[in-house]
Amino acid sequence: PNRAEALDRLSGRLDEGPDLWKLTRGWAVDAIAVTLGSEGALVCLRASGKRLRIPLPAAAKAPSGCDTCGAGDSFAAAAAAHLGAGREPESAVRRAVIAAAEFVGSGAAAAFSESEAALVSGAPITWDHRWV
Repeated sequence: PNRAEALDRLSGRLDEGPDLWKLTRGWAVDAIAVTLGSEGALVCLRASGKRLRIPLPAAAKAPSGCDTCGAGDSFAAAAAAHLGAGREPESAVRRAVIAAAEFVGSGAAAAFSESEAALVSGAPITWDHRWV
């Protein structure tokens, strides 16, 4: 979930007190990540009980006011790909934070808009895989 979704389900602040595992009732998960927008993400690991803030590196921050549409989807796709490749949750979240920031910095969902003429012409739609 993102910060707003998590706070909607929990009382208090994400980093002080509430049990993030309440967000996963009924799920068999070993880790949970809450995206924090330009602040990165919070990841909690069940086995160790570790709670880590994964900051967004300054070099990856997009200018204020950028379109963020699709950033959460980009984060989720990158995290899933890295977990699927065998990375540990902390590493997958670190890489997903950067992937989402790069996605936003390159124009977010608007960068993938196709003109009506291109769609009608049947031209192939391509996807840039560098974020994963």
